[in-house]
Amino acid sequence: MTLNWQRMSLLSARFQDNCAALATRDAALAGRLRAHVPSGEFVIAGDGDELRIGKLSDGLVVPLVYRINPAGSRQILSKLCPKGEYADPVLVAGLDQGWLWQMVHELPCRVAIRPGYRPPVFYLARSVEQLWLACHLHDWRAMLADARVHLFVGDGCAAEMEAALAADARLAGPRVSVTLDGGVWPAGMNLDVANARVAARLQARMDAAVRSFGSRAPAWPLRPEDLGRPIRVMGVTSRYTTFLQHSMRDWLAAFDAAGHETRLIIEAADHEQLSSLVLAEEAAEFEPDLIVLIDHFRGELGGLPAHVPCVMWVQDRLTSIYCAAAGAMQGPTDFVIGYGRAECTRQHGYPPERFMATMAAVNEARFAAPELSAGDVERYACDVSFVSHASRPAEAFVAEQIERNPRAKALLTDAFERLKSIYDDGMCVSHPLHVRGVIREAMAATGDVLDAASLDRVTDVFSQQVNNALLRHQMLEWTAETGVDLRLYGNGWEKHPRLAEYARGPADHQGDLRKIYRASRMNLQATPHGAVHQRTLEGLCAGGFFLMRYVPGDRVGQIYQPLWAWCEREGIETDEELLRHATPEVLKMLGEFQRTVGLDPFKLGVSLMDDMRMFADVGFVQSAAVMWADEYERVAFDSRAALQQRVRHFLTHPEERAQLAEAMRGRVVEHATYGAVNRRLLEFVSRGMARSTSVSRAA
Repeated sequence: MTLNWQRMSLLSARFQDNCAALATRDAALAGRLRAHVPSGEFVIAGDGDELRIGKLSDGLVVPLVYRINPAGSRQILSKLCPKGEYADPVLVAGLDQGWLWQMVHELPCRVAIRPGYRPPVFYLARSVEQLWLACHLHDWRAMLADARVHLFVGDGCAAEMEAALAADARLAGPRVSVTLDGGVWPAGMNLDVANARVAARLQARMDAAVRSFGSRAPAWPLRPEDLGRPIRVMGVTSRYTTFLQHSMRDWLAAFDAAGHETRLIIEAADHEQLSSLVLAEEAAEFEPDLIVLIDHFRGELGGLPAHVPCVMWVQDRLTSIYCAAAGAMQGPTDFVIGYGRAECTRQHGYPPERFMATMAAVNEARFAAPELSAGDVERYACDVSFVSHASRPAEAFVAEQIERNPRAKALLTDAFERLKSIYDDGMCVSHPLHVRGVIREAMAATGDVLDAASLDRVTDVFSQQVNNALLRHQMLEWTAETGVDLRLYGNGWEKHPRLAEYARGPADHQGDLRKIYRASRMNLQATPHGAVHQRTLEGLCAGGFFLMRYVPGDRVGQIYQPLWAWCEREGIETDEELLRHATPEVLKMLGEFQRTVGLDPFKLGVSLMDDMRMFADVGFVQSAAVMWADEYERVAFDSRAALQQRVRHFLTHPEERAQLAEAMRGRVVEHATYGAVNRRLLEFVSRGMARSTSVSRAA
């Protein structure tokens, strides 16, 4: 068949568009492409599903030899990435006609542990002319402008890639590769050789950074009078954890506001990742006095100087934290704050003297009460609002579990009906042990017996998902019965079978949320764990007024306070000692706990003394009736009638709403802001470092 050859210059507009896209991130290579003088006049022709490229010579077309057509490229891709996606950095060594480059770039990224991470892609081409031709052939504007695509072109392209990887510790080297053109590799060189040389150069940089760690004396321990002086605080987080990166920025902002110098270490682009070398070199340059992490500890990351105190703030229940291996990796300058103190110290080996219990915190500046414009009032003003993504009905969670395990249908259905009947009677369930009891009753009724691991799993689903939905959605249905202007913000409410009409879509955390809190006459809060919750703290800080669904945990702090004071006076250290020395007054307090919570205080799954100690560490203010001692009774409700009475009352008493909101906000600022946490933290770390220094000297 005679081919219809056309001059390549007819595609010059595409070439120029590609060069412009490339220039947005690699102006030098784009300049080389534009300046390239081709070795002859090239022509192009279609041949079925393929394209042919040739060069004119004495009026005749000399076809260029290419080995890999689109079908061949697809075959290579199926072997290179058999799942039709990629999760590791990819190298294509050689260009040919460029079809494989295009296909690799179009692959979806799937990296489960780093949502949003797009591993880098590396392309090697032996000559500028090869790339010049491909940029006429393909529309590569998206690929050439993509910062995760790293192009190395020319005789030294492999050496240039090696140098780039050795220079940028945030850039992960290729783990998956294919060579289309062996000529890109110099004699004796391949990817394994290049990776080994890169690793050696990076290790040399690590050794140099570690040697420099001791060049500046640490600031610790601080004397009490020195606690207010500025220190250097380095925070490490990741762009692949949306909520935690905002929490870290809020945390560092509070250090900044107190006059300290801070540095945030985070990936600058979505194809980067933090390595131990990145952390080591940042620490060597910044010379921090304190390192702060969220949901990670020093031993996980590597590269952080051992003599500098490092604080992990536990904000989520992760298996990587709640385990003995993590406890064993806590060194003498490692500190922990946040949730789970009793469990982590008793069950997982965390040093109790270096674990400071604290609640979630709020950024006082970001959630300052906003001035509402007329437009804000028109958009957000309502009688009652509720902000949460927990819109999925309880029935949907149960159905999902049945679908996953059809053989457990009778048990799961029975357990759900038992739990739901409690809510149908106007009551609620808050403690996981109560939920476990409901499941055990269902096991007895159906004859289906779960092993320990399955019982734990079902209990967790029913506690965290099913019961949570029942507790919250019942409150919203009670509110809807009053006929007030109710608005629900968050994902998925428009799909709720009974509450869809009140859905108003998601609320922007940075802008809309505080306006919603401020403009709503009333905001609602309900969680099984109690009203002292991140959203409550943020909403009160923004000047909102809240009604809170009562759960027993809100009152536990009131019982623990006098009981703990007695234990301290009497030198009580263990549950056994408490029982042995209990006075009639103490027994009365223990009885009050059992009546309030509905559980034996000595059968909570954790030591009662440890549980009280955790409350005491933060002044018992994680219990709403302590945090808002003068206001809680006026804003809490425990039934349909109580909620509806409070809604009607506060709709007609705006001055009382304002007075209560201001008083409750004051307690949040005093106890639950990042600044308040940091003041306690610096004292805590200073005491711990003083102990560590004393032990070192004694040794």
